[in-house]
Amino acid sequence: HELIAQYSAGQLQAAGEESTTKQAHAVYFLGLAESYLPRLQSADQRNALADLNLDIDNLRGAWNWAVAHALVQPMQAAAWALGYFLDMRNMYREEATLFLRAEQALQTLQASKGASDPAQEVALGQMRTWRAFAGFRLGQVEEGRRLLRDSLPVFRCYGAQAELADALWVYGLLGWLSGEFSDAAQALQESLALAGPKFMQVFDL
Repeated sequence: HELIAQYSAGQLQAAGEESTTKQAHAVYFLGLAESYLPRLQSADQRNALADLNLDIDNLRGAWNWAVAHALVQPMQAAAWALGYFLDMRNMYREEATLFLRAEQALQTLQASKGASDPAQEVALGQMRTWRAFAGFRLGQVEEGRRLLRDSLPVFRCYGAQAELADALWVYGLLGWLSGEFSDAAQALQESLALAGPKFMQVFDL
């Protein structure tokens, strides 16, 4: 029995060490992705895309670990760089799937707590904005508008101005595509009034 107990303790220790290593890996590579964002938006964009592409498997693994373990802050910090990278590579379906999984993980986290958490709700809305933008690329207009209708009140409630500006801009794009011109114009004007959405500054649309 003592040998079994020692074996079990060793297994638990190894599992703990593995978990710690994987979390460190996830935090490192998601932080790396975030650090690439200025280069992705500069004249060095081509080199930055090539460099990130070398680590694509590590980035996928890091994102999947963060999603599975609800590492909200690293996910939120890396969302822009990963979304932008995948979009520039025309990997729209992976972009949509990546943010859908994050959305589902955050919804599960919220349900398990039984109470709203402002930071998590804003993060959830951010994932939905990116999924809606991927939907814009894929022609999934109505689904994208539905996602943003859920997110806009959250951003307003918590005063998340930057996230609100982005969501309004994507909502305006989708509204324009669906023929809701008045609704689209209102959303775009409000987005610009909030000092300009990052999406507009980054994407030449």
